Amino acid sequence: MSNQLDVIIPQILARGLATLRENIVMPFLVNRGYQAEAAQRGDTVTIPVPSAMSAVDVTASALPGDPTDFVTPSSVTIPLDKWKKSDFSLTDKDLVEIQEGYLPLQAEEAVKALANQVDSDLLGMASGFYGFSAELGQPLAQMSDLVEARKVLNQQLAPMDPRYIVVGPQGEAEMLGIQAFHDASFGVGGEAILEGRIVRRLGFGIAMDQNVDDLAQGDMTNATVSGEGTSLVLDVVSGVAPSVGDIVEIASQAGTFVITSINAGSTAIEVAPAIAGTIDSGTPASLTYPTNAPAGTTYEGRMAFHRDAMAFVTRPLSAGAEGLGTVVRSISDPESRLTLRLEISRENKQTRWCWDILYGFALIRRELGVRMGGTDPSTL
Repeated sequence: MSNQLDVIIPQILARGLATLRENIVMPFLVNRGYQAEAAQRGDTVTIPVPSAMSAVDVTASALPGDPTDFVTPSSVTIPLDKWKKSDFSLTDKDLVEIQEGYLPLQAEEAVKALANQVDSDLLGMASGFYGFSAELGQPLAQMSDLVEARKVLNQQLAPMDPRYIVVGPQGEAEMLGIQAFHDASFGVGGEAILEGRIVRRLGFGIAMDQNVDDLAQGDMTNATVSGEGTSLVLDVVSGVAPSVGDIVEIASQAGTFVITSINAGSTAIEVAPAIAGTIDSGTPASLTYPTNAPAGTTYEGRMAFHRDAMAFVTRPLSAGAEGLGTVVRSISDPESRLTLRLEISRENKQTRWCWDILYGFALIRRELGVRMGGTDPSTL
C-alpha cells in the first residue's frame, strides 16, 4: 500500500486544502491564534485581551509610581475541546482512478463536513452579542439598516477596522435587492454586479455564509430581577422563563443586555454587560424584551462585528501510531490557519481515510459585535 499511497496522498492533501478554502468563511474573519506545536484535546491557549484605559493628570513626585496603579491586560483561556472527524473509504478501483487524475467526490465532502462544523461553531457566537440593530424578524430593506449596525458598533466603542458583516442566503438576497448594493452608480464594479458579489460597504467587509443559522428570542413574560454586576436573580416570572441568548431590557438601566447563562434549578442568571449600580431585592426591576426584539421572534443570525470580538485557535494533532499499519499526514492552510490531519489505514479490502481537526473558540469581547435584524424564516 505504501508505494501507491505515496503517489495518492499529495493529491488528496492538495485537494483537501482547496476544498477547505472554498467552504469556510468565519475563520478568515475572526482573531486567530496558531502555533506549529502539536497538541491534544484538553490543552488550553491563552489569548491576551487589552484592558480599557483613560488619561490621567501627571503629578510630579520624587517617589516611584505605585505598581498597583499600572493597568495590565487581561486574558481569556480557550480550551482546545473540539475534536471533530469525518471519514470515508476508497476501493482499490478508486485509488487507481486517483492516480489517473480523478478524485472521488466523497473525499471532498469529508473536508466540507469539517469546514462546515468550524464555520457553524463560530457563527453560533452571535447569540452572545448584546448589541442589536434594526428589528429582529424583519428583512433588511434599505441602506439605513446597515447604517444602524455601524452606529451601534460605534456607540459600543468598537475599533473601526477590520469590521465585517456576515449574512446568510436570505440576508444576501435582501441586500442585493437594495439599489446601493448592486447599482454601478453607487460605486460597485461591473464585475461585482455581474457576479452578484457584495464586497465592501460602509466600512464593512461583507460576506455571505451558507452556514448562518436561525436564532430565536425566548417566550418570557413578566419577569423582575435584582442583583448587581453581571449576577442577577429572577424574583418573579409569570409565564415562561427567559432563555440563554435572549436580548432584554432592564428597567432603570441604559441599553440592552444578553442573558449569558441560567443556573438550572435556581433563579440565578448571568447577563452582559454588567448593570450599573445595584437593584435591590425589595424593589426588583422589570425585565422585558425590547419592542424591536419581541418574545418568540425567530430570525436569521446575521451579525456585524470587529475581528477581535471572537477568537479561534487550532493546533496540529500529533502523528499518533503511524507505522502500525497506518499512515498519518497533516496539512496546514497558511491563510485560514486551519490544520487537518489525515489518517489512512487498510480495512476489509478497502482503504479507510479519516480527516480530523482540533480547535477551540470563544467570544472574548461582546461589545465588539451586533446582531442585525433578520427575516423570520417562518414567513418565507
